[in-house]
Amino acid sequence: MQRRQLSKFLIITISLFGLLASPAVLHAATAKSSTTKHAKKSTKTTRRKKLPYVLAPKSDKQALPEEPHSHNFSPEFIQILVDGDLEQASRSLQMEEASDKVGYMINEVMRAQGKSMSHDHKIALLERAMANHNIYLFLQHQGRTVPRYAKEAEKYYKKTLRKSIYKNRANTLLAALYAAEGKESQAENTFNKVDVLTLIQDGNSYSGLEYVSLYYASQKNVSMALKYLYLAYTANPGLVLQWIHIGDDFWMIEDDPNFQKVVADWKIEHRKQLAQLKHDTETHAARKKAALTKKKRSVRKSKKKTR
Repeated sequence: MQRRQLSKFLIITISLFGLLASPAVLHAATAKSSTTKHAKKSTKTTRRKKLPYVLAPKSDKQALPEEPHSHNFSPEFIQILVDGDLEQASRSLQMEEASDKVGYMINEVMRAQGKSMSHDHKIALLERAMANHNIYLFLQHQGRTVPRYAKEAEKYYKKTLRKSIYKNRANTLLAALYAAEGKESQAENTFNKVDVLTLIQDGNSYSGLEYVSLYYASQKNVSMALKYLYLAYTANPGLVLQWIHIGDDFWMIEDDPNFQKVVADWKIEHRKQLAQLKHDTETHAARKKAALTKKKRSVRKSKKKTR
């Protein structure tokens, strides 16, 4: 499978990828884009380097798959990932059938190696921690527990706590990691350091709330996981549903009837919202076109009368 074919299915972060984008980061990205365009105009020989993967879409109005697609990864790829050979895992993913899940895993394997798109070292540290955390959860979901990835995630979460401003997020995710490992006391002690109110008030509140939901899901506390997931969904339904669909955050509670019902209801609700948005957009466009046509006819009639 060619890389450019796979790139159509890539999702970025979730989150945790779009989840990290503060206004300052987005402003810096916009400024860099403008500078690059200016450089292209002034120097014909300068070409923009093709990036190996793409960020998650910024818009929350994303169409959802009609039916959840659970990609069946090859046993060879799973074993390579278990063995910890991330370079070989990247190559093995090129042989997988293209899907949104494959695109997600390509992104995570690259970020776990420190190949972040962020030029901010402090953000890159947190991204690397999250990528290893996500791979750990993915393998757990496949029935394989690999402590190596949990240790790497813990290492980079702790580096983030020492060097970054994202301490609240890092503590939330580190607590979730400990919970997934079954380290209950460490999980509770770490989560006690989290200021949940600050996460709620954050400009990217849906991601912080999703992290809190992940913490409770890793404890198999369905009611609390749904409580914070609902708040995240209310803030950004499109991206939260995408993350539920493509990630492994909620694999420990995915078979719970209450969880399944709530998520199914959200998907129906969101599809109705998307359909209404499409209808409103098309109606507005049709009315605008009709008004323009009427105006043109009026102008033509006026010209005929003056002759």
